[in-house]
Amino acid sequence: MLQIGKKYGDHHEEVDGKHFEKLFENVMPKLKPNSIDVMDNAPYHSVKEKIPTSSWTESTIQERLSKMKIMWNRDMIKISKLLQKISEVKHLYDSYRADEIVQKHLTIKF
Repeated sequence: MLQIGKKYGDHHEEVDGKHFEKLFENVMPKLKPNSIDVMDNAPYHSVKEKIPTSSWTESTIQERLSKMKIMWNRDMIKISKLLQKISEVKHLYDSYRADEIVQKHLTIKF
């Protein structure tokens, strides 16, 4: 039996999104072609990328825009302008982290 934390069996209390992503990243390359991975409703299975809000700093929003491959320019220093840019493409980045990991490891893109 795989031991994730201090307990065997029900490990939901000990796993969060980051732990699950690390484990899933390690498992994906080991799966055989045409494998099926079934996940339950555990919260860490359905983590989404956080979309910036007005409570974020300018530099953090700029970093996120760059990570999301969204073009922005240096004169966008006001949070309102940066958030406007995010809101224009937010729908494109409404995906689950587990799906992103799977896509990264797939040889056939859908």
